Amino acid sequence: MGCVSKKKVWRTGDGREIPYNELEDQHLLSILKWIEKRAYEGHVDIVRRGVCVEGDGDVWYEEYDYHGVQVLERFDYFGLAKEAVRRALLTENDIAERVAPFLLDRRDLVRMLVNADCNSYRNYILKTTLNKIREKYWKQKGGK
Repeated sequence: MGCVSKKKVWRTGDGREIPYNELEDQHLLSILKWIEKRAYEGHVDIVRRGVCVEGDGDVWYEEYDYHGVQVLERFDYFGLAKEAVRRALLTENDIAERVAPFLLDRRDLVRMLVNADCNSYRNYILKTTLNKIREKYWKQKGGK
């Protein structure tokens, strides 16, 4: 019986798999920005496709449309962010500020908090982000 590796890898556009800890600094930062852009604009995955054998041979496919936090989770944003923080490329506050716009949809936030036990680093970033949102809100309202 073999051992299952828990090493996280990034799959590049040309199919290569690079472990997170072997990504070049600039590549890691570029990946994070790419994921943020996809979270903002949306990302579509085509999961199945085929050709109808009956009729005129139309092509069919199924697709999933991801937005916001769903994209962050789909591409393991928090795992990559943890690596960037470990290397001191970004701080946890930097990550919190970058993630905040995607947490403003309360349904996503509730869903993430309900599933919070699955990723402790994500929980930490969520807590930091929520504190930043709270501070910004109180400053706008003339509070603290």
